[in-house]
Amino acid sequence: DSVGYFEGKILEKPKTEEEAFNMLKSLSGKRHEWLTGMHMKDVETGKNFSDLTKTTITFRKLTDEEIRNYLKKEPRYKQWAVAYNPLGNYGASFIENFEGSYSSQFGVPFDVIVKRLREFGVKI
Repeated sequence: DSVGYFEGKILEKPKTEEEAFNMLKSLSGKRHEWLTGMHMKDVETGKNFSDLTKTTITFRKLTDEEIRNYLKKEPRYKQWAVAYNPLGNYGASFIENFEGSYSSQFGVPFDVIVKRLREFGVKI
């Protein structure tokens, strides 16, 4: 699963539109981290692994009107950590730059999964 991390706080899914607005406004023009945790277990061997993938995202400067319009046009904002989908139509437009795993923004860091599966002996 994924969460946002900004200024020492974990940013989960917002419960209200106002909470979502405040989250997005606080990130305007700033960098935050998108953290995705995962756990895998080989049921045959019992081998386990856990990992945390970090992607650093920089938002461009957002206006209050732009954030409000986004929240009206994208009703699924309550389903996403930090109130946006980094790869979705509207949420992706907030991103100026990112560093790290592109796929972890889906909530599934495919690059890490492939590496670990190889360690488990799985042929990709």
